[in-house]
Amino acid sequence: MDVGFIIFIIFTIISVVTSLNENANKKKANQSKRPISTKQQVNSKNVFSQLQQSIGNLEKEFTDFKNNPEAKLKEIEKRIDAGSKQTRKLEQQVKNKASEVKDQKRPVERSAAKKIQAFEEKIQTKEKLSLAERIAKIEADPHLSPRQKMNRINMIRMEDDIDRAGSLVDFTPENTLKGIIYSEILGPPKARR
Repeated sequence: MDVGFIIFIIFTIISVVTSLNENANKKKANQSKRPISTKQQVNSKNVFSQLQQSIGNLEKEFTDFKNNPEAKLKEIEKRIDAGSKQTRKLEQQVKNKASEVKDQKRPVERSAAKKIQAFEEKIQTKEKLSLAERIAKIEADPHLSPRQKMNRINMIRMEDDIDRAGSLVDFTPENTLKGIIYSEILGPPKARR
């Protein structure tokens, strides 16, 4: 049985190798038989014709330069001037576009500045008005319902209480240290803890 198995494996390997060789030969044959596409032929003809035209133009310019160098130099200067004028026009167009973009940004900046200023003024008026004036202002507002007025008045009173409590408690390092010392001094004796 071992001899039969070995012969089977050898036969399998030989058949795989021969099929791979046949496939490779078929691919080579297909590639060599395939004609060059018309696009490739047209492109190669176009490239050669363009190359011939550019070489012809160069020869023509060199002969013109040999025959009349001053006229050719003037023509080259005109081309340079035309190119510089075009670059100036492009630079001017870029500057115009940049100024347009800046002008478009300015209204946004102005509106943002106005909103910031209005918010700062609102904060300043809130600080300037006393508690009684703010409550009177809310009570005089005809657009609010009685429930909304009551809620806003309660909120204003709570804000005022919080502000007053914040001014009473000061958490500086000195005051914190004093508080720790006082808590140790005034606390119950350690023996009773």
